[in-house]
Amino acid sequence: MNGSAARSDDPATAHPGGAQEDPLRAVRRLGQRASRDGIYVGLIIALLSHFSAYAAPEYTLWQMRNVVDKMHGQLHDFFVVAYDVEVLDEEEPPVEEEEALAEDDEAEVEEEEVVEDEDEKVEQTQEEYVPDQTEPDQTDDAEEDDSPYPDEEAPPDTAEAPDVLTAPESGPVDLTERFTFTDKDGSKSTGGGLTSGKGKAKKPVRNPNARSGGKGRRTSKGKGKGRRKRRGRGVNRSRGLGGSYRASCPFPPQADLHQVDKATVVLSVTVAPSGRVTNASVISDPGYGFGAAARRCVLAQPFPPALDEDGNPIAKTGTLNYRFTR
Repeated sequence: MNGSAARSDDPATAHPGGAQEDPLRAVRRLGQRASRDGIYVGLIIALLSHFSAYAAPEYTLWQMRNVVDKMHGQLHDFFVVAYDVEVLDEEEPPVEEEEALAEDDEAEVEEEEVVEDEDEKVEQTQEEYVPDQTEPDQTDDAEEDDSPYPDEEAPPDTAEAPDVLTAPESGPVDLTERFTFTDKDGSKSTGGGLTSGKGKAKKPVRNPNARSGGKGRRTSKGKGKGRRKRRGRGVNRSRGLGGSYRASCPFPPQADLHQVDKATVVLSVTVAPSGRVTNASVISDPGYGFGAAARRCVLAQPFPPALDEDGNPIAKTGTLNYRFTR
């Protein structure tokens, strides 16, 4: 009892206010600070975790957008180079409506001014014009014109028939000195018609353009031009152009994008005797870039030429099917 009283009476252990100091005061103070710091740390961790959970998908979407834009640009450049796309020039901006309306108003004002000027001129001419009141000279010899159309000219008189020309009478014509009519004895029809009186030939003339009594013989032999027709059963070695061919070039990018694995293009091609394609045009195009790809491949690929009857290669135009399969 005395020891406890001595400790309580010791001024070193006594509270300045006279009350005894709590020995667990520091422990309680430490617990309050720890709880407050724990709340702050928890809030910071929650904010960081939520921000990371939101930023991760956003960053992924941003990366995907960059990749898609890059692929789009590369595909655009590839299509421009592969298909010779002509970039159209930018069109000039259209005229603004206000300027067009202003021009219309100015045109209407000018038209109104022109109409007013014309009306004024007409009024002035009407005022200045004074009709001539002098009476025209009347002559007794002048005939009154009762025609309803005085300005029109009168129709011309009918023409008279011309005099008939007649040839003078003449005697019969004597043709015995120049021509004679020949006929066989006892014949009921004419023999040769007109015959020259001065002819000396003893044989009848068969050529209507030949002269009577001409002499001569054929001196030349004609030679015809052309190919002699072949007789017999020969072998016909002719061969046409056409058929179906498998494509030897890669699929177009549009087909890869839409996963098209089979297509057929119909083309009209002209093949030279050397086997080189000189012209190609697409007749039937299934789309997805197959028509342009087939035309490029055909122009770069040799084909067997067509043959004539003798088996010689000739240039010919035909239709063929170009198949894409994979």
